[in-house]
Amino acid sequence: MDIIRAALYIRVSTEEQVREGYSVEAQRDNLKRYAKNKGYSVVGVYADEGITARKKYTNRKEFMRLLDDVEAGKIDIILFIKLDRWFRNVGDYYKIQEILERNNVGWTATTENYDTTTANGRLYVNIRLAVAQDESDRTSERIKFVFEKKVADGEAIWGLAPFGYKVENKKVVIDEDLYPIVVDIFEAFIKLRSVNSVCVYINEKYGTHYSYNIFKRILRDNTAFYYGTYRNNTSYCPPYLSKTQYEIIKELSDSTTTIRSSGKKYDYIFSGLLECGYCGRRLVGGGSTRKDNGKAYYGYRCTGYRGGTCSNRISELKVESLLFAALEDEVKKYEVDYEIKQKKKKPAYINKSAIEKKIARLRNLYLNEVIEIDDYTVEYRKLQDKLREYEESINKVEDNKDFTALDNLLKSDFKEIYNNLSNIDKRTLWHSVIKRIIIKDKQIQEIIFK
Repeated sequence: MDIIRAALYIRVSTEEQVREGYSVEAQRDNLKRYAKNKGYSVVGVYADEGITARKKYTNRKEFMRLLDDVEAGKIDIILFIKLDRWFRNVGDYYKIQEILERNNVGWTATTENYDTTTANGRLYVNIRLAVAQDESDRTSERIKFVFEKKVADGEAIWGLAPFGYKVENKKVVIDEDLYPIVVDIFEAFIKLRSVNSVCVYINEKYGTHYSYNIFKRILRDNTAFYYGTYRNNTSYCPPYLSKTQYEIIKELSDSTTTIRSSGKKYDYIFSGLLECGYCGRRLVGGGSTRKDNGKAYYGYRCTGYRGGTCSNRISELKVESLLFAALEDEVKKYEVDYEIKQKKKKPAYINKSAIEKKIARLRNLYLNEVIEIDDYTVEYRKLQDKLREYEESINKVEDNKDFTALDNLLKSDFKEIYNNLSNIDKRTLWHSVIKRIIIKDKQIQEIIFK
């Protein structure tokens, strides 16, 4: 039998995680112990330190190295201690999942239990990812609150300051060496009315080689900062500009800036999932603006409307509300199935102490030259297999999943968490567990899971 090649993935983002037992060392010890118990061969350890799971996964160097080895066919399974060490973003999780499935690579969270082979199991994964994403968002909000408090107190929140300023004793102060240049920049812009012209003028006058982008940031992007304002604090730092100068420069900057529409299309959440319960055709997304209140309406209608043969339609909000109504029942079904499986699991009736004694006696027989090495090897492997069977059975029995937090979540704020996801992440979530939703009479007639 081929030995399973395991990759250990470790991620630590903050000192808090270290204090909670998520240190690199703690994770490595847990994963190595798990791999040993399973009989896996560890082919690599990939540790990202100081990296949050909410950042782009492409910024995780060790993670990208891991993906390269996956694509190269060097790995059979990836081990990590918890799902949130892997991802806290629904959309990115499924992007990487496609890569893993394409290369026949599985994953295991050693301290949690997931079954991605069933629709209910995948739904459970999605919920846990959404929860992890929400927790990360809440952490970001707390950090934002701390930053806002620092800004309100006039305290610098970064080590580097905009051109013409510096940080001293946690306060933003004017850089006296650059003061004349910055003053000249603003005066020149009022006269020349061109960022490029100011760039040429300043570099020629002072013999410098400042880039165009520096002048653009001063004269267009960060003008309010040079007026002493930052994040609603109107006295955050010493100003370069008077009120009159600030208003003139702001007007000049606005007049030379072209505002264009992004032209971004609406991301329909249930695109490709809805099927007409009357004629079997697909329902496609379409938007309109209500005349009475000017609000946009997003919904789906059967493609049969084009030929005038079917008028089946439903709003996006309606589909969401119906799915949420069915969500709790599906999770409950998953919990029941899990409990049934757990009851069927029984520990192997193996006397561990007796096996260990047999191994000791076998070793003595070999050392005393009673048996040959070949006989010793055969019997030793048999006994080791029995020990491994015992350890695996114990692990299976002890691996009990606590659904309390999940049940409480469904009763409380999961919908709020879901509403904070982007439409693309919402679409990814539903597509991961649902194959088709049949719509009839503005109701869900049937949900076909993957």
